[in-house]
Amino acid sequence: MWEKAEDDETIYRAQKRIEDQINAASKERGLYNAYKYTNYASQFQDPFSGYGSASKARLLQIAKTYDPEGTIVEFDL
Repeated sequence: MWEKAEDDETIYRAQKRIEDQINAASKERGLYNAYKYTNYASQFQDPFSGYGSASKARLLQIAKTYDPEGTIVEFDL
């Protein structure tokens, strides 16, 4: 999305700062929702927590069953 790899950290910091501000504002207004669309999640986001702890645990169990070596899914869901 940007040309230079050396800009990665700058972009990621800005993105995280903006998301933190949006999350804080939505929480203050009682509008916060933890759900994040998985395909749009960034490196520092945890989209699976938005499904709830029981669903996240089930997803992790399924991943361990069908991908025990973590080839497709990293187990730090």
